[in-house]
Formats: sequence, structure tokens, C-alpha cells
Amino acid sequence: MFIHQKGYDSLVKILGICLAMLLTSSMVSNISAGEHVQYQVTITGFKFVPKELHVMPGDTITWVNHDIVPHSIVISSSQKDISPVLDSGETFTYIVEGNMAYECGLHPPMKGKLTIP
Repeated sequence: MFIHQKGYDSLVKILGICLAMLLTSSMVSNISAGEHVQYQVTITGFKFVPKELHVMPGDTITWVNHDIVPHSIVISSSQKDISPVLDSGETFTYIVEGNMAYECGLHPPMKGKLTIP
């Protein structure tokens, strides 16, 4: 019985080491692949804050309307709406695909920019 227990303890140690190695390699893989970052842009005082963000494809941008008037997000180059009209307190989330200059569809002087370095 003692020999069996010792063999069992050795097996548990070996499995523990294997599990630790597997978890470590998984963590290194995630770090090297890069985690996507979540950003928030506040809409307040008829401005996008921050006005410009340096982002990577796959990052997430959430616009939060803190103004008392509605706003929307439009791609400047194509005038394509990417968001619905956001009333005060509403949010819109977008996954970055590439560089993008944007503006408010209701107030075109309001401008922002997503830049990939």
C-alpha cells in the first residue's frame, strides 16, 4: 500500500508540473498575441473626449453621450453612419477595423480620429 501511495504522489506531482507548463505557455501566447484594448470616448460640450485615440485593429471603442442633445457617429470620408442617433446617456460600441476620421452626423464640426500607429 505504501508503494502505491508513493507512486500516486509522484503521478500527482508530474501532472501538476505539466499543468503549470501548459498554463504558462497559454499565458505567454496571449501576451505575445496582444490583448485587445477597450477605450471610452465621452461626448460632452459638443466635443469628443479624447478627440484622437491611437488604437489597434480589434480594439473596442465605446462612445458615451453625456450631452443633453443627441449625437451620432459618421465616418468622415464616406459619410456612412456607424451608429444610431444617441440620446443623452446612451452608448455605442464599435470594433476598430482601421484608421478612421469620424464626426457627429448631426453636428459636423464635432470631429474625432482613430489612428493605428
